[in-house]
Amino acid sequence: MSQESIQAQAIDIWTEIWNLAGDQWPPRDVPAAWRVYESLKNALMERGVSEGQAVAFADDFFCRGQNWGDLAHLGNHEQVIEDLTAALIDSELVALASD
Repeated sequence: MSQESIQAQAIDIWTEIWNLAGDQWPPRDVPAAWRVYESLKNALMERGVSEGQAVAFADDFFCRGQNWGDLAHLGNHEQVIEDLTAALIDSELVALASD
């Protein structure tokens, strides 16, 4: 899959989890955080990785959130999308290696 289409998927996934998070990061409460986490994990599993691998990629993505800055500024979302794109590429590579 091309980098551009993976980035488009990352934008779609980020838009979904940003909405689930209540348009703020980190999510306000545990239920919102859990919905975001499960949504990301499921999106990664749909790419063909195991649940354990999806958990590892989702955990890494959440840890990177400490470096995103104030997401009230639209420009800071670029780093989030880059991090999510990297997670999607990594998950695709792992899924291909598993085949």
